[in-house]
Amino acid sequence: MGKLRQAYLDNSARNLRLYNNICKVLKILRRDSIPVIVLKGAHLAELVYENRALRFMGDLDLLVKKDDLMRVDALLLEMGCTPTVHNRIVGKDNNEFVYVMPKRDVNLEIHWSILSSMFPFTIDTDGQWERSRPVLIAGVDAAVLCPVDLLLHLCLHAGCHGFEPGLKLFCDISEILQHNGGGLDWGLVQRRTREWGIGKCVYLTLKLTREFLGVALPAGLMEALKPSDFDERFVALARDQIFSRRLRTG
Repeated sequence: MGKLRQAYLDNSARNLRLYNNICKVLKILRRDSIPVIVLKGAHLAELVYENRALRFMGDLDLLVKKDDLMRVDALLLEMGCTPTVHNRIVGKDNNEFVYVMPKRDVNLEIHWSILSSMFPFTIDTDGQWERSRPVLIAGVDAAVLCPVDLLLHLCLHAGCHGFEPGLKLFCDISEILQHNGGGLDWGLVQRRTREWGIGKCVYLTLKLTREFLGVALPAGLMEALKPSDFDERFVALARDQIFSRRLRTG
């Protein structure tokens, strides 16, 4: 219990610094009328877990529109952020530019889509913007993905990155389901899963979330989501990836 308490206090202090950083970035983008969606950790910790200290964040992730990238880049350089790549070019194999925040060893990832186009999925980025919801993050007006898009984003992140977040990912999904109670539109989950062609990622991630954390899912949902060509060996492979690797905290 003592170790858990110390971890909680350490993360509370760390996230205080991270939210201070994201507050500065959001204010600068808002000043220049650049719309932004806050992704993953900074969204989850404040609005889903409803306690910043409960969710570890390794970096800060923001989604901006591709047409705004050059303006965002100029503003970040002006505030002292250091890009990790000198030649920042939008290509099929990337979907983000990464910067190191000034005076802080914190990475800021600026995305223009949640996945690179090298993946064989049809992600509705324009729809994500249209469905996004206005919120306050770190006391600044911003936006976040709607609950269905947030859930699908996490499933995609898991499936396309070899379950890199480890068990934290399944805790995130469990918290999303609890936070939304019975209000999550599972019909939309199924429809967008089909439209985006991400059935295997969604099915496998929800299957493991139910197995690890015992979350309750609607009757018949998993049967409806299961792709006809799903190979059950993927389940065992995913378990091995999650538990055999040194868990990353990013």
